[in-house]
Parts: sequence; C-alpha cells; structure tokens
Amino acid sequence: MQINQLLESLRVEELEDMVIVYDLEAHCQRLLNSIEALSLRGANATWQSSLQDFILFIQNQIKNKVQYHFCKAVSFTNSSSALDCHALRARNDGLHKLQLIYSSNGDFEIIIKPYTRDLAKNWKVTILSPEEFRIDSKDPKWQHKFYPRLPMPHSHYPLCDEFIWCNEQGHVCEGSFTNIFFQNETDQWHTPHLDCGILPGTMRAKLIDKLDAREGFYTENDLGAKIVLVNSMFIKEVSLYRQA
Repeated sequence: MQINQLLESLRVEELEDMVIVYDLEAHCQRLLNSIEALSLRGANATWQSSLQDFILFIQNQIKNKVQYHFCKAVSFTNSSSALDCHALRARNDGLHKLQLIYSSNGDFEIIIKPYTRDLAKNWKVTILSPEEFRIDSKDPKWQHKFYPRLPMPHSHYPLCDEFIWCNEQGHVCEGSFTNIFFQNETDQWHTPHLDCGILPGTMRAKLIDKLDAREGFYTENDLGAKIVLVNSMFIKEVSLYRQA
C-alpha cells in the first residue's frame, strides 16, 4: 500500500471564553518524522526543515482556522499537566477533534468537528482474530498514521466500540484508533512495544512516563482485568467483549 496522505488528530476544547489546542509539538514531531521517513515532502511544501520552523508554520495555520471557526482566543498547551488533574478524563463537554491532513504534494487540510464518540458509555472492545485482521510487524507503514484509516468489521461486531488487532506473531498491538494499556495483579502497567508494529501515539508516550508502564510483547492471555485505551482525545477504561 502506498501512503499518499498522513493524519494528525488534535484534541480541542471549547471553553466559555477561549479554545485550547493540545500537544501541537508532539503531533508536529510525529508528522515531520513520517514526512521525512516516507520522503513525502512535496513540491508545495513551504516550511523550513527544522522542527521549530515546522511547528511555527503549523501553529499559524491552526490558530487562524480555530479562531475563524470558534470566534474565540486560542491557547496551545501540553496535556502532561492536565494528566495530573484528570482533565483528560473521558467526556464530551466542549470536545472537538482537529484533523490535520497532509498530502504528498505538500498541501495541508484542517478540519474541525465536534467529537461524537460517546465517551460516557461503557465501551465494549474485541480483539480481532488473525483471520479477521492482523498486521505484519516488519511492515514500516504501521509506524505512521496514514489517511484514510482502515475500515473495521463493525457489521460483525455491532455492539463493539473499538477493535484491537494483533501481529503475525500473535502479539497484541493496538486499536483501530487507540493505544492499549493494561494493569496486572501487582498493579504494574504494561503496553505493547513499538516493535510489535504499532503507531507511536502521542498520549501513549506521555502515559508510559506518567504510569511508569513497561513496554513488552503480550498475547491476549496476558491482558489484565483493567484495560485502558488512549489516544490524543481521551483516556478511557474499557471491557473486553467476545461475540458468542
């Protein structure tokens, strides 16, 4: 599969008098890494090569778009401080998703929309069998957030809110739009290693430090009773589900 577009999804919170955009630097770092690794700097690319120049270039575009969309002042912040006060708990109040779509010709598109997944409900999650879907951990494309995202088998699992996939070795990897953490009987947190063939999630990196989580190679049988899914939008505890 040839990758022609990349995607970054940023958390945006609308407050009464301002709008907060989270983790711009982390998203820019990942996006720029992918652009360089995949040689996708197209003819229309106008930013300079350094990360700080790239961040400033993207920040100006996002600020103009957000101000026009909400007609409010814009603030950029890091979610690390919010983790301490649980401000990123699973809730939809004022929550929006900003999609930054990069095309191989060097063009950007910015889309802002309310976040519509119901974060208040009790999510059910299933682990897909190798016959349903699996990835090749040696295929480098899984290390990049390409666009459009892959369709998942919702028709076979109508009650499920997210799907976890494994690699060719049977190791649990990640969800279709989340990274996975789990806690064992000693309260130690774990998350799949990047070498399983997974996306280096921005919130994943922060929670590894926050929870002192261990990265490893785990099968479905290794998962503990407490499972948490994370992405740039939320941190949410979930339950596993198997359709009879």
